[in-house]
Amino acid sequence: MKKAIFFNILITSAWMPYTMQRWLEMPYTEGAWTLEVCILFVAFFIAVGLAISNVLLLLSLKSPKYKRIFSKLTMLHLAGLFIYPIYSGMIVSWNGKPIWVDVFALLILYGNLYLMNQAYQKMIDSK
Repeated sequence: MKKAIFFNILITSAWMPYTMQRWLEMPYTEGAWTLEVCILFVAFFIAVGLAISNVLLLLSLKSPKYKRIFSKLTMLHLAGLFIYPIYSGMIVSWNGKPIWVDVFALLILYGNLYLMNQAYQKMIDSK
């Protein structure tokens, strides 16, 4: 569980530079609230939720009941973060730019979701 929490903290700290870099590479469109901006803000709020659920998960490592609840919440936030790399990869590749950063982000998110799920399954089995 602690390894997954460590990777959650790394994902949370790297999310802001990643999203801003990908947003700057997206094609510019007129308008105040474009789909890119809406998805960007949703991704930021999901990343903030991931950070909050990580802190709550760290604080509840001694309590099995709350540990299960916050593990589920963390996995939900990790799954929600999949939206932005997929969308930004599709939009940026439309202009012929490379998408290796988005593929790398998806692999990291999937790996961490896999680690969290393994820790959650061990927690349920040991109950």
